[in-house]
Amino acid sequence: MEKLKGEQFIQTVLISNVKSLIEKGFDYLAFVIISQGIETLGSFFDDKDFDFFEPGLPKKRFLKGLSLMDPKYQPVGEMLWENLRCGLAHQLKPKKDVSLSSYQSKLTDQQHLFKGDKTGTTYLVVDTLFKDFEVACNNVIEKLKDSTNSEIPANKKDTIHLTVSAIGFKTNPENGLMEEVIQS
Repeated sequence: MEKLKGEQFIQTVLISNVKSLIEKGFDYLAFVIISQGIETLGSFFDDKDFDFFEPGLPKKRFLKGLSLMDPKYQPVGEMLWENLRCGLAHQLKPKKDVSLSSYQSKLTDQQHLFKGDKTGTTYLVVDTLFKDFEVACNNVIEKLKDSTNSEIPANKKDTIHLTVSAIGFKTNPENGLMEEVIQS
């Protein structure tokens, strides 16, 4: 069983795994993880438990996470919340005002966050978004490591963020039914 604290979770899931997705051409899945990851970064900075929910909290966390990224995202924060994060989280597709792309589609950093004159669509390039997201991730990791940093509540610095269990299955010889075996 592996227990990942915030720093390890960010490094493994939000940086290494997303980078691997992009390198292997799974751009769409990278957008999904990044859009949720932005909210995750923001969740380190409030005094609520990670699993706590109240109306409006996910949006506050997303916008806080976005504020940790390059300032170019601030003017489009609300639009990204509604069209990228909510679209991907609830329907696994962006809403109409966003178009997702990548370097593989011959787009460049210059097209990232470009808003089309005719359609009003904002274009997102996953490679550029990831570079900016990775910088924010590394900044949060540094804040988590810094015992003098008070931006992140102390209880969140040591919280287990994810537990990964090795699970297997076996047949119970008494009743012939399948049951799970959790290895710790």
